[in-house]
Amino acid sequence: MTVRLRLKELRTAKEITQREMAALLNTTETNYRRLEGQKISSISYINLDTLCKFFGCTPNELLEFTNDQPVQH
Repeated sequence: MTVRLRLKELRTAKEITQREMAALLNTTETNYRRLEGQKISSISYINLDTLCKFFGCTPNELLEFTNDQPVQH
């Protein structure tokens, strides 16, 4: 199971730039791009809370779970 953030869909629906999102999260534009591009494997609770408040959603709406990879034990 893979978990991914739905940042791009939510951001483009609000017509917000990556630069504006980086400022919201108090990070660099490069780091935000890595987060949106699924190149970062974790997100802080503070950033998760900030994103949910900004988009008016719950973590369940921000995160997407897919079964594209087999579970390894």
